Order: sequence, then C-alpha cells, then structure tokens
Amino acid sequence: MKIPVVMTLIGQDQPGLVEAIAAVVDQHQGNWEESRMARLAGQFAGILKIEIETDQVAPFKAALEALTTKGLAVQIVDRASSHSQLETGRRITLELVGNDQEGIVHRIASTLATHEINVESFESSCESAPWSGEALFKATAELTAPSTLNTEALQSDLEKIAAELMVDFSLNQSL
Repeated sequence: MKIPVVMTLIGQDQPGLVEAIAAVVDQHQGNWEESRMARLAGQFAGILKIEIETDQVAPFKAALEALTTKGLAVQIVDRASSHSQLETGRRITLELVGNDQEGIVHRIASTLATHEINVESFESSCESAPWSGEALFKATAELTAPSTLNTEALQSDLEKIAAELMVDFSLNQSL
C-alpha cells in the first residue's frame, strides 16, 4: 500500500541537491507528486510530497538522513493526510502589490484567518519599482474559503487594509 510522505528540505544552495533528493525517491520506488522549491538568500528551501510503499518508508528515511553530508536538513511527516478537509470550499486568488513595508503579510494573513480562510499557497517578492526604484512588494495567494464566506465583508476588510498600507489588491473567485 502506498502512503503519502511530506518532507521539508533546507540547506546551503548548491548544484545537485534536487538530483540527490530525486535519486533517493527513485531508489525507493517513490512517486514525486508535488513540490515547491526555491533559493532564498543563498539557501535552498523546499517542501515535497511523494507516495511510497509502506515497507519503503524506513529505508527511505535512512537514505534521506545521508543527505546531511551535503548540508541538507530534512524533516519528514509520513502518513500525511492525502486530502485536507479544507480542500472543499470556495477557491480564491488574492493578488497584492504596493510599496514594501513591515506588516503587510501579517495584516492580510490576520484578516484571512478572521474569515476562516486557509492559505493553500503564498508567493511573494520584492523588486524595484519601475520609475522610483523603491522596493515594491508583490504577493499572490491561493486560498480556500468556507462556502459560508461573506465575500462583501472580506472585500471591505481588505479595502481598509489597502487604504491604510497604500497597496492594491484583487480577489478572483472560482467555485
């Protein structure tokens, strides 16, 4: 029986890290299903979901521990739920852009939590604004909201934050 295994990875970025991880997955007949990986401030960081036979989990974990020689720290959660109860509901994409300043993510995340909205994925970056050269913060979040979400209340709360922080945002919903 195959089970889902979720792992986080972090270490000094260097060529060959993804190949080393993929080789261990392949050696243990795992199926690489989903991942997010990035280089952040010279560090390699990632999260990965694979499916693997239950009898391969222990040898798989041992093989991953050997990657510490490459400077990679690995944390594993086996028997992870393959489907979250939060996956049902309304899907929303939130896009935000504005001058970079402390507290943007906290204010938005707090509002989302108040409305019982789950953040499925979140990507952000800072880049130079085209004309001024000031730091511009951009974020995109994929969200799951309860079917009972009061969209107008959420929109109103986000508009208050946008006015206070001088950022622009858009919400795109799908059912």
